[in-house]
Amino acid sequence: MKFAASLVVTALLVSPPTAGFAANGSDDAKAEVKVSFHDLNLHDAGDAKRLLDRIHSAALDACGASPESVPEYRALTIKSQCYAVGVERAVRQINAPLLSALYDQDRSTRLAAR
Repeated sequence: MKFAASLVVTALLVSPPTAGFAANGSDDAKAEVKVSFHDLNLHDAGDAKRLLDRIHSAALDACGASPESVPEYRALTIKSQCYAVGVERAVRQINAPLLSALYDQDRSTRLAAR
């Protein structure tokens, strides 16, 4: 019995994060992280890149990986649906052409690396 309980805990620790979905299968559980960009000019490539970096960081937070998380957990979070959907929604909601282009390029690079 002890062995089985340890195996379940290990599987939960290494499974991709599923934040954003309630245990009962509904999607009412949500985490929100505010991303400020009032200090950025979204017509400038450098500022658009800074905002995309902020969005990626906020998505990690919202999906359960903090800066103190172990690298393996952060990597699993980045591969999760929670992270992908969170980043895409934020980029689409802001609706800035340069940000969207950077996101599309970044997404293509990430998909090719898988």
